[in-house]
Order: sequence, then structure tokens, then C-alpha cells
Amino acid sequence: MKKRSELPQIAEAGDGRAPLDGDRQFVAALWRGMEVLRVFGPRDDGLSNQEIAARTGFSPSTVSRLTYTLSVMGHLRYVARDGRYRLGMPVLGLGLACLAGLAIRQIAHPLMQELADFAGPGNLVSLSMREGLSMTYIHSVRAETQMSLSLDLGTRINLARSSAGRVWLAACPDDEREAVLARIATEEAGGPALVRSLREGIESVRTKGYALNIGGWRPGVNVVAVPIAPQGSDQTVYALGCGGPSYRLTPEYLEGEIAPRLLDITRRIAASRPG
Repeated sequence: MKKRSELPQIAEAGDGRAPLDGDRQFVAALWRGMEVLRVFGPRDDGLSNQEIAARTGFSPSTVSRLTYTLSVMGHLRYVARDGRYRLGMPVLGLGLACLAGLAIRQIAHPLMQELADFAGPGNLVSLSMREGLSMTYIHSVRAETQMSLSLDLGTRINLARSSAGRVWLAACPDDEREAVLARIATEEAGGPALVRSLREGIESVRTKGYALNIGGWRPGVNVVAVPIAPQGSDQTVYALGCGGPSYRLTPEYLEGEIAPRLLDITRRIAASRPG
């Protein structure tokens, strides 16, 4: 059996893509089944076999067999009324088990809430980690209000076009960064130019300690994010950010008030995490 350190880089990074051909330890059928589960987003109200095939690139016959098997196992639920599949409860159990193992969420929560209350109604403080070419929210808090930026647990945002992605790139290992940038260059629209811009942004993060995104991710929304570097046994790079309506979170306010508080939170998290 291969040691963890000998597993393919892609598998270590959690991209979900199959490693290079020739790996006899790799079970392609299992990978395809997991890919079917991965294409479901938090806002999807079920997916048909055709939609799953379009998202995965698998043939319709392969998708049909996979969804049938996953349904028998309980990982998918088939709704005959609209001919669509929804995720089953066993998937929720796996997700909750994963989140329960992320001690940083418990450490960060009171500090994030403190910042959310300071930033005020309508703003969101989020903790995210990389999944492929996305940053996935693993925790988010907001001040008590009826109107706020709504991005909940499991929400995925584009890595290449977000401040969270930029700070992740600045803090991750060099080989992992270059692998992700190579994917962005070939898989994202305007990839080469985007990579050049990201490299400039990485240098800015290393100089300032944070990244600003002024309306670039979503019109009318400004965000600032900082990286949380690996520590001890947890070798994951996280991104901690604060975002909200641009009329409340102006660039000057983000740089003068929010960014210093985010950086202070990262120091307090580092002091609280086990070494």
C-alpha cells in the first residue's frame, strides 16, 4: 500500500480529478461515483441524469449506472415526480463528519462573530478552503439582521476571481500553487491573462498580508481576505474573509479597519491551534 506522502499530488490537493493513467492502485469506478456526488451544489434542487452527464463529462449510460448504484446505497434519492436526483442523508453524514474534524472552525467561530458584529449588518465573515478551482465555505457568520450577504456552508466561489483564492495562492506550497495556476491558464476564460494578474496579486498579498476584491467577484460587493497558514498537524491553507455591500465596506474601510482585525484574528487562531 502506498504511503500518504506517495499519493498523487492531485489527490492530495482534493481536486477530484483522476490521476495519470497507469496507477494500478486507483479505482476509476469509485472516482466516477464520487464525481457524480461532487457535481451537486448547495443551490441545486435536484439534477437529472442528463444534467449530471453534462457536468461530469461522463457518458449518459455511465451516469445512469452510477446514479442507480448510488440510489441503492442511499447516497442519492430519486424523485420520480420530476425525474431528478437529490443527495441522500448518508452524504450529509459524511459532510458533518468532515466538518467535525476541522478544529479550526470551533477556534475561529467566536473571533469571526466578534468581527461580524463590528462590521455590522449585511456583512459576512467567512472561512474557506480550496476544492479544485473553487474556494468552499466551511464556516460563516454574520451580524444579526434581516438583510445580509447570503453565502452559506458549502457555497463554492471561483478561486481565480476571489480574494479568498488569491490569499490561498499566496500561502500554499509552491508546487501546489503552480499546479493550480496551470489549470487556471487552460480551464478558465482568459486564463493566461488571469494567471498574470494572479501572480501580481500574490506579491501584493505577501507585501500587505491581505487581498482586496472591489466589485470583482460580484457587482456591488467588496471583500478583503487573509490567509491562515498551515500549522502543526493541520497542513491545510485556509482563507478568512469579510465581505458585504460596497456602500458599507468601502476600500478605505476594508484596508483601515477590517484588514487589521482579520490579521489579528489569524494571530489569535495560531496561538490557539494545537502545535
